[in-house]
Amino acid sequence: MVNKKLKNETLSSQGTRKITCSFLVPKNFYKRLGLKNQKQIGKNLEFLLKKYRTKILKSQRIHNKTFTSLYQKKGNDLIKLNVRVNGFNWEELTLLSRSHGVSNCYLYTLLLNWEYFIDSQNPFLNELNKFKNPKIALVWYLDLNFGLSQRLVHILKRFPEKIE
Repeated sequence: MVNKKLKNETLSSQGTRKITCSFLVPKNFYKRLGLKNQKQIGKNLEFLLKKYRTKILKSQRIHNKTFTSLYQKKGNDLIKLNVRVNGFNWEELTLLSRSHGVSNCYLYTLLLNWEYFIDSQNPFLNELNKFKNPKIALVWYLDLNFGLSQRLVHILKRFPEKIE
């Protein structure tokens, strides 16, 4: 017996189902990764988000224009890689990339760059990684009268019971 109500419902992205998505990675960047790291593209998304979430949230907005998204530069000779990722991780990447005004591919390439080329060369611990707190609220403040947009990050000791 099939439950018609469940058949028509939209599944939550927080489930364990994986979705297929595409990442555009610059060819020269892809070659520098090496074979072992090339095979990890997409599979390492959850690890990269956990490691650099705080750094992304505390960093200054990447693209200053409010209503447009920044994409990778033309002429980078981009390689399209189809991968299967957890829907929840894809959703988090989308939220973080939109809060910075960039595309998902741009932010993912930035995460890869931090992991394999920038932070790996830094002998000192990144100060932002010391503050590992999963309770972070990202709030947008839009004032349409004055054309003002602000991204506010609050690190909470606990989430409020009710937001009014």
